[in-house]
Amino acid sequence: MKRGQGTFEYVLLLGGVLLIVVLAIVVLQNTAQQSFQGTGQQQCSARLLTELTCQNSNPSDANRWNECSQVNATTYPCAPVVGPVAPCAGVAPATGMAYCGTKPLSG
Repeated sequence: MKRGQGTFEYVLLLGGVLLIVVLAIVVLQNTAQQSFQGTGQQQCSARLLTELTCQNSNPSDANRWNECSQVNATTYPCAPVVGPVAPCAGVAPATGMAYCGTKPLSG
């Protein structure tokens, strides 16, 4: 009766180890994916800072950032599609475009 008992215990042990490995992989994958999304957002904001369209060309203007300028929404997915209510009221974005929005933080 006890002939297959050792083999069955090894199968249970391997099954438990496999379960732990699969759970660890799932947790690490989710953590890495969230980290990469945060990095993508930072890179998009850094590129938006250098976008000439969002820069006000008036040299006397102390705030050179133009929130209501429009950029390609596919190029800058971090730019808001719906602009700020107060400064951009009545300015609807063109199809496929987004507002520059509030100036992203540098660094």
